[in-house]
Amino acid sequence: MKNWLMVFNFVALCCLIIMLTTFYIQLETATTEYDTDRLSKAIEYSGDMAFHYSLASVNSELAYQDMNQTTLSPSLCLPAFEEMMCLNYDMSICNDNLKYIEDSIATGLLATNDGYYITLMSEVNETGEAHSNTFEFNWSPKLPYTIMTYDDNDKLASEIAVRLGSEKWIKVNANNLGITNGTSYAELGSIKTSPKEAGVPAASISLNSETVSRAINTRITNAITHNIDAIAELRSDKDYTLYIPSEQTSSGLNKIDSPSFILIMKDVDFSGQAKVRNAQISGLKVIKKVRVIGYLNELNQKKYCYESQIADSYRVKLKAVAVYNSVEEAALAGFTPDYNCIFNKIDTSYITQ
Repeated sequence: MKNWLMVFNFVALCCLIIMLTTFYIQLETATTEYDTDRLSKAIEYSGDMAFHYSLASVNSELAYQDMNQTTLSPSLCLPAFEEMMCLNYDMSICNDNLKYIEDSIATGLLATNDGYYITLMSEVNETGEAHSNTFEFNWSPKLPYTIMTYDDNDKLASEIAVRLGSEKWIKVNANNLGITNGTSYAELGSIKTSPKEAGVPAASISLNSETVSRAINTRITNAITHNIDAIAELRSDKDYTLYIPSEQTSSGLNKIDSPSFILIMKDVDFSGQAKVRNAQISGLKVIKKVRVIGYLNELNQKKYCYESQIADSYRVKLKAVAVYNSVEEAALAGFTPDYNCIFNKIDTSYITQ
């Protein structure tokens, strides 16, 4: 009888251990998921705040259709991000905590229409010594989007500065530093954008919106990747596993075609058990707002839908068209949904004629 009691106690003890282990694993998993989600939201909110402050110089009269006039300023971008991260984690906004947040930023990039700013580690020299070995985050000067061209002898012929969402260009001749500009890529004709490789001459191409967009995104991706390595080296960080793949979707990695903000965090040790790899990038971009239009249909009924939902053949019949910022505003003005159009796909690239 005593032996059976010992066996029963042993089995009960094993069951208890299994239950406690299962509970501990589930608790750890739940805690990790919660911390990761909290970090993801904190980065999202802080990135939104930083982008908002970078847009401080935008003209309040700017039309949604004219994204080429959007301007970004990096001066308040990082301080806004750091302060918002402190607030998200109940940390007092003091220099030590702001520096603590800053040390967790792998790199940041602010892409404008005609160039980009990227975070650099610059040396702080308060003592007058040749090398202080103390560094701080600062934004670089604006760096243009450039495409290099080569002559028949594979020597650098010129650099062409291009823009997002526009075919305007400025070309600087490598020999005499002469400057020319234009408003269409067709004006440049056929150019060579790379020297020959392994004895094989590079083919000449004509620039178009697609090739320029690819060149800009490649430049930005390379700048971020190289900057991550450079900052990690200055911080004596031996973990070089953070990288950006050259292609993640069919159109590339998070294609940048309008003013955008990208920030990557790393080694966020204030976030509990969060998996930083799952919540390390904050990215926002400026897009054209698709507005709500109210109109009288062929029966003189007041209807509304989004701009891009209505077919061009149907638009010619519209009367008394009004524009609203939301469906709530349209409803308050007495308009009701046009069920012939309201379920159509919304096209954010729609351009009002």
